Amino acid sequence: MRGLGIGLFLLWIIIHEVSCNYAEILSGQCHVFCLTRYQSRIQKRAGLEDVPLNPDSAVQDCKKDRECKWCLFACQRPQKDLGDHDDCMNDCRNPRSKHNTAGRNACYDGCRFISKSSESKHGICPPPEELSTAHKSCTQECQKDVSCSGMSKCCNTTCGSTCHLPHNHKEFPKRPRNLRFKERKDGGLLVEWDKSRDVEFTSPVIYILRWWCPYTSGARYSITTKLRTRLGGYPDGVHPAVRCNYMVASVNIRGSQGFTQPIGYLKKFLHPSPPLNLERTTRKLHDGKVDVTIRWQAPQFTDGLDVDRYVVFWSDGLPKAGKSYMRLHMNRKIVKQGKTSYTIPSLEPGIMYFVQVRAIVDWRGKSIRGQPASTYIDSFTAPLPAEEDVG
Repeated sequence: MRGLGIGLFLLWIIIHEVSCNYAEILSGQCHVFCLTRYQSRIQKRAGLEDVPLNPDSAVQDCKKDRECKWCLFACQRPQKDLGDHDDCMNDCRNPRSKHNTAGRNACYDGCRFISKSSESKHGICPPPEELSTAHKSCTQECQKDVSCSGMSKCCNTTCGSTCHLPHNHKEFPKRPRNLRFKERKDGGLLVEWDKSRDVEFTSPVIYILRWWCPYTSGARYSITTKLRTRLGGYPDGVHPAVRCNYMVASVNIRGSQGFTQPIGYLKKFLHPSPPLNLERTTRKLHDGKVDVTIRWQAPQFTDGLDVDRYVVFWSDGLPKAGKSYMRLHMNRKIVKQGKTSYTIPSLEPGIMYFVQVRAIVDWRGKSIRGQPASTYIDSFTAPLPAEEDVG
């Protein structure tokens, strides 16, 4: 059974790797096209021939520019609609661009670039005789470049057609190297990589990080000019305690040599951080005992999961200790979801009590205890006013 499970997992990786369609690369090429236009306008405005873009903020700077952000609008349309030229042009006629002629024209240019790049990918096919040696069957494997995956073109053989990389595919940037991971305190993940050791390209280079996790439908991707990207935590980002797979590609305006091999990484489960601002609020004396109400706020980090419940602990008659210290034989009470206060009943007056609160989250049938918030509270009450002497 274990061998079958490993086999299915490897098959799952292969399926996801093969499903890396050209739409992601094409979207990256479009981003580079928009950044190149943006760079040219900056250079013209400054009267300089070479004004490099800041790789740490190039995309964000572009989104702040009235023209460039509309060019990116064409690049960031849903993948299933990305190559639909007419639909793209209609989307550019967005009411928000009504009074921004330059922005609308930039969006049109983005649509034209996508349409042209998908119909005729960059590069020159090898001679038919050379391809016929490798592909002896006279079959029509493709009709247009767009029907071929990645940067492969639809090339003619002596008696058919086949998908094949162009002769000058080395003009595409090489795959990045050394993919690595750092877990963040908020439950997210920092993914970093090194650029390839090839010549510097004159046009900008975009990086596309693609990742997918079990229990999710489809893969997600992030586009950046940096050598790193920050992914959020669950539910919109990386799932905790499951092995997700990651791959990255370098893209210039001509195209890409494709994604790296997928690398699996299991992000540890981030235990919820301590509840915030634990404090005593009110005290009420009755029958010689004191009821003390405490309150708190939700933890700052819960790995993206909702708090299912809180557990309140309290004890007395013990010496002081560090706030993370968990005492034995403590009183315990579960507080239902949504409540962030609890009244501890019938405490002895005039005594200092140790109080601790933890958040509990449920994840796939397991209860995960959070880090504790601890404090000391006193059960002192104000003395009752003395009765007046009316004698």
